[in-house]
Amino acid sequence: MVEIALACFDDPVPIRPDAHIYLVHGADWARPNDALPKYAEGRDGEAFAD
Repeated sequence: MVEIALACFDDPVPIRPDAHIYLVHGADWARPNDALPKYAEGRDGEAFAD
């Protein structure tokens, strides 16, 4: 599997995200607030706890 940051594209992308990954590396104020699964590191890692 290949993970690509969808925000890096300039044109519309016909793909919907299915998880949030590497959240431990993001800013504290930029936490996703939706029902998608959240992971501290990659998908194989532990779930992210807010």
